[in-house]
Amino acid sequence: VLDYKIKELKAQIDPKTADIESMKKQTQAMDGELNDYIQKNKQLALDISQLQMKQRALQEEIKSQKRRLRDDVSLINRFKFDLSECVENLNEPKALKESIAQLYRKYLQAGAKKLDLDTDMQKEYNRQRDYLEKSVDSLKRKLEKDSQ
Repeated sequence: VLDYKIKELKAQIDPKTADIESMKKQTQAMDGELNDYIQKNKQLALDISQLQMKQRALQEEIKSQKRRLRDDVSLINRFKFDLSECVENLNEPKALKESIAQLYRKYLQAGAKKLDLDTDMQKEYNRQRDYLEKSVDSLKRKLEKDSQ
């Protein structure tokens, strides 16, 4: 009687054990998928932050260009005004010569020095930007390598 009872209980346990094993396999597969999703999520978050940094940099560049455009338009307007004052001296050669010389000193001599500074600043900005972009790329590669 006990043997019969033991066989009956084993018959009930065996299907449940098989169910447990299949559920363990299913859980392991789901864990693998979850880890893949976590990795993809981290990569997407990194991509998003990188794009946001680029967007901020571009917005700053746009602001800078707008500011420079405003400054240039202002300079042009001042030059037009000063030039119109020179035209008033058209009939007086000495006064015309002096006003033209004054325009030259005011706009060309000061502008040449400023132009050299602007190009140096732009070169330095571009050099630093290239360096930072390379650093971001190398850190991104390291992250991908470490995550694998």
